[in-house]
Amino acid sequence: MNNLSYNRIVLLLQRYFRENWKIDLIIAAIVFGFDTLSSLNQGSSSISIFMIIVLLAIYSGRMFAILGRPQGAMNYLMLPASPLEKVLTGILLSGLYFPIVIFASSLLGIMASIPICAMIYNSGLVMKSINFLPNVEFSPKIIIAVALFILMINSIMMFGSVYFKRKAVIKTMLCLLAFNFAVTVIGLILGWIIYKRNFMLLGIEDPSYTYNIVCIAMAIITVFFWVLSYFRLKETEA
Repeated sequence: MNNLSYNRIVLLLQRYFRENWKIDLIIAAIVFGFDTLSSLNQGSSSISIFMIIVLLAIYSGRMFAILGRPQGAMNYLMLPASPLEKVLTGILLSGLYFPIVIFASSLLGIMASIPICAMIYNSGLVMKSINFLPNVEFSPKIIIAVALFILMINSIMMFGSVYFKRKAVIKTMLCLLAFNFAVTVIGLILGWIIYKRNFMLLGIEDPSYTYNIVCIAMAIITVFFWVLSYFRLKETEA
């Protein structure tokens, strides 16, 4: 079954929602409550971007966790859908659906804190300015960079969920940390050899150049691990 069918993708999504809507609702409620409580202050509030990225990484890292359970793996691999359709479903869930749910829950939590703050501080309803991080305002570049970073982490974690049979989240995170450390060390060494200085100085001197390079690199890495996930899942089904 190598052809791509929209109907089969819809069926896969429906199957996911039937089995996991309660868990997703609980996670959304936790994020909502956390951001409501953390926003009980006067002034701007920041989206808990670190917590959100961790949740998204864990979610993506468990996308194909069922493959680590013999009976579950057999049932999943026998579903009438191609590896491409399963990977595309995983991409839609981890790269679109779950980020929207988490960010929406975070924003709603911040908005819910407005009337509570009005009661606590005896003030009127004052709209909060919302940031990704403290002292960092929304901007198209920030949004694009954050979106690409989330997609990159999701693609890597999703590949780990297909590749590792057990404890995929932990193993993938450890591999990711080791890879990041190695890339950082190699980059610093090459930067010193070629430019006789730290790569960080290049970003300070020409931040737009660094931003473009980083965004392109994240996009390439994302697509690369999506493709790897497809071939790994196809190999597993063979």
